[in-house]
Amino acid sequence: MNLESLLDHPDLGLEVHVPPEDPKRPVRYVHTTDHPDPSRYLTGGELVLTGLLWWRPERAEAFVAALAGAGAVALGTGVTEVGEVPAELVAACFRHGVPLFEVPRGVSFASVTEHVVLGAARTRARAGEGVPDLATAVANAASALEGGCWVLSPTGRVVAGTTSVPPIGLRHGLVRRFLEATRLPLTVRGPGHLPHTVAEASVTGTRALDWFLAVQGEQERWSSHQRHLVDVLAVAAANEQSALDSARRAAARVPLERAAAGFARPDELCVLSASAHKATPDVAAAVLAELAETLGLAAVVTEVDEEVFAVLGVRRNRRDRVLDELVELARLLERGFGDARVAIGVGGVTDAAGLSTSVEQARNARLVAERRDCRAGVQDGVQLGAFHTLLVMVPDDQRAAFRRWVLGPVLDYDAEHQSDLVHTLRVFLACSGSWTRAAEKLHVHVNTLRYRVGRVEELTGRDLSSLAAQVDLVLAMELGSA
Repeated sequence: MNLESLLDHPDLGLEVHVPPEDPKRPVRYVHTTDHPDPSRYLTGGELVLTGLLWWRPERAEAFVAALAGAGAVALGTGVTEVGEVPAELVAACFRHGVPLFEVPRGVSFASVTEHVVLGAARTRARAGEGVPDLATAVANAASALEGGCWVLSPTGRVVAGTTSVPPIGLRHGLVRRFLEATRLPLTVRGPGHLPHTVAEASVTGTRALDWFLAVQGEQERWSSHQRHLVDVLAVAAANEQSALDSARRAAARVPLERAAAGFARPDELCVLSASAHKATPDVAAAVLAELAETLGLAAVVTEVDEEVFAVLGVRRNRRDRVLDELVELARLLERGFGDARVAIGVGGVTDAAGLSTSVEQARNARLVAERRDCRAGVQDGVQLGAFHTLLVMVPDDQRAAFRRWVLGPVLDYDAEHQSDLVHTLRVFLACSGSWTRAAEKLHVHVNTLRYRVGRVEELTGRDLSSLAAQVDLVLAMELGSA
């Protein structure tokens, strides 16, 4: 990628303060620093980004001279710390011939880095320069870096890498840092572990779908040759993921009946239904494909009438375990969904003839999950009561009005007194009104429970020995979560 195409990129809105003499000069790498003398980390051809934490007027000359001497392509600055680009810095850049631009508020350094990495990747891919297959790229990078090197999915699945696989705890730690990072690459240090550099491999617009690189060592210490091989690995990984995504999209129109036909055990199938709010159906489909791959399950992901489903091969005795794993993986991924919200419903295990039942269970569960206030929610369709299916059809304003009418005084009481009568009520009703079982679950004396339930009856004006009152309260609580 050259400097001109970066400065003119419409999505970034970069403001040029010192224009480049050679706009076509290629940008080889991005280095982010707030060190007053970054020259020791530069080998030439880098775009340098700084938040100006180092800024003092008397340091401007030395800082810019170091960039010019090291062969930096340009300097980009944020202005959060100083309010505006200092005049002394602009003057120093003019004197030393270092192009200078401002990164506007609302645009992260990570976004600039991602555009450079992807631009370089596209250029190399078009030219076919130094972009081997993924296995070769991993081997080349690992050999040059003399350490472990892996391509990881956003669930921590090892897509490719050296033979020694990091433990799952470390991989999930790297995933969290990757999904939460505002700037990449970054160096991650964990207790008892070698430092690892986390770098972008592909950018889809939803980081929870992106593969990334995890490389032992600190990127600040890499030579120009080592940086190049890591860049090539990023391109190879992006090419591989793009090819797999294209193949998945091409196969995403299979009717559900046909989707069930190719499984080795067609008598043990489970359907997932997924949606992605503020994102395209492709996002929901990619999430289901990644989850199935991570869990090691045979799967067919398909889109039917704008609904996204996955048919999984799941043993009946493993379904509950799969459900728990899906919940944990969704919690891990939700950090990377940005403004999007993904909801997943899980149907029961059935045979091919009963697939429609699992489809309905999954769809209803997904509708319940969509009501939750989270970026990635998983709901078990088998555990849903029949009334949940009715509740998801109730308009939001009517839901809120009914909940307020029935449960409002209890909610107000809890807020004012820092109590938890709603939780007590939920447990009591879940125990079908059994004083003994509810008291055991709440770890309180039966008399304490009776007092709390009495307060609920006073506040709501309802007798909890009445089935009708119990139904009203159950519905009101479910309307707050369904």
